[in-house]
Amino acid sequence: MPCASTLFQGFVAGNTSRILHLALRLPPSIVPRSGATEVHVPVCQRDWLLAIWSVFSLQSFLKEKLPVIFHDDGSLTRIAANRLGSLFPGAVFRGREENDAVAESKLAAFPSCRAYRVASPAAFGRKFFDPMLIAKSKNVLCLDSDILFFAEPYELLELAGEPDVDMVHHCERQEPYINCTELKERFPGMTCNLNGGLTMRKTHWLTLGFLEEATYWLAENHKRLGLLRPGSDQLLLSVVASQGKTVGLPEAYSNDAISFRQRRSSVVTMHFHSWARYLMALEGIPEFLTRQDL
Repeated sequence: MPCASTLFQGFVAGNTSRILHLALRLPPSIVPRSGATEVHVPVCQRDWLLAIWSVFSLQSFLKEKLPVIFHDDGSLTRIAANRLGSLFPGAVFRGREENDAVAESKLAAFPSCRAYRVASPAAFGRKFFDPMLIAKSKNVLCLDSDILFFAEPYELLELAGEPDVDMVHHCERQEPYINCTELKERFPGMTCNLNGGLTMRKTHWLTLGFLEEATYWLAENHKRLGLLRPGSDQLLLSVVASQGKTVGLPEAYSNDAISFRQRRSSVVTMHFHSWARYLMALEGIPEFLTRQDL
């Protein structure tokens, strides 16, 4: 007879799948082909249903919808891509090979940037570079698929509209993950509490000359200093923050999923990352649906 923990795990898995698949019953959300701000979302076969909820929740609270670019990591099936396209008419799909061709061309004179972009098997380096390399907009809103919106992100949009702000970012509300003194001395002014799941970046801001220098230094010193995983988008974003004005979002933009049940009425976004993804389905999506007339 199955033990209690096995039965509980089966219950959680079954209900998680059932709630996530409600995404396929959402009404289409037509998105424009262009605009001053583009939403860039990495998507894979494992998380494509999460991506639907993430993008749909964002667009449902916006007064004016934003263009959406999905970055397929190469695992997305044709069926999944077609369903995404039918739910977000007007969205653009970028394939891995298509992005690689652009990156090879634009980063031809920057070998350390090229190497950093592909250093992570999980494509974290691609998350950093690819939106900036292909964007046609003034701003890029980079959004992980495990983030849900529960209200209009007006602070995010207002800060992004300020001409002297180069990046707006989600904050790591737990213990800072960057504690390397030498790293902070090498890049004074870097941000140590940046969470890469939600960032708004000016496309004119990043200079490849600085990025080449930074990625070379990070690659040379990665093992010696015990830095974050190779090709980390969060680490490079934190370093690049030293080159301009960056602003962290307030606590209403949270990644503390443990506190979601107590704070649900006050959060604007919740990043259900890592182990908490099942909470996005079991608690986050039901809460989002209570705020919608679908």
